[in-house]
Amino acid sequence: MLTAAIILLDITHNSFYVALKQQWLEPFYLSQVAFLIAVLLLSPIAWNGPIRDLALTHRKRLCSKY
Repeated sequence: MLTAAIILLDITHNSFYVALKQQWLEPFYLSQVAFLIAVLLLSPIAWNGPIRDLALTHRKRLCSKY
């Protein structure tokens, strides 16, 4: 979450500049916001690890006879 905090502080700092110049749709600002959203959405994977490992260890048989 340190990464998200750093990005959030950077966006907050840049928001003052953007507000002063009324440049809310500038690519540098929108890319920072999009990157923060991506980090927040992907952070559960970073904390918990990929789910794929769990699926590989608990296989189900598709065709089994009683």
